[in-house]
Amino acid sequence: MPGQSRSSPKRIAARERQRLALELRKIGASFDAIAKQLGYRSRQAAAYSVDAALKRITSGPAEELKKLDVERLDGYLLALSTRIKAGDAFAINTALGVLARRAKLLGLDMPIEHKIDGKIEMESPDLSAKGKAELEAALAEVERILGVQ
Repeated sequence: MPGQSRSSPKRIAARERQRLALELRKIGASFDAIAKQLGYRSRQAAAYSVDAALKRITSGPAEELKKLDVERLDGYLLALSTRIKAGDAFAINTALGVLARRAKLLGLDMPIEHKIDGKIEMESPDLSAKGKAELEAALAEVERILGVQ
């Protein structure tokens, strides 16, 4: 509900309705039944409401923990700052580790892209002829999926 305060009566009512939808889902109610009982216009709207309630439950504590960790990391950097300015190599190296962790925690790094090149080969004299044929077929399928020639 953009434009409304967190404590507006409409927002509070919507959150309570989402909470009730989640409670009904927890006891096994279908989305159709939730929609009918709570007045949602469709089963999809009821499902969206349950999903929103679940996200709020799980994201709140996680965001608070992330915020606390970032504050801790910032404190570590502050504690190291005097030694870093003095050129202490150990402090600089430690700060780089703290900065790397901070960047990862905040999602600041570019995603890592992995590329697989090469042929998958396997030698196993212990397999039966049937087992070896099945393994070779599976490896061929993996190579086909990966686009390996």
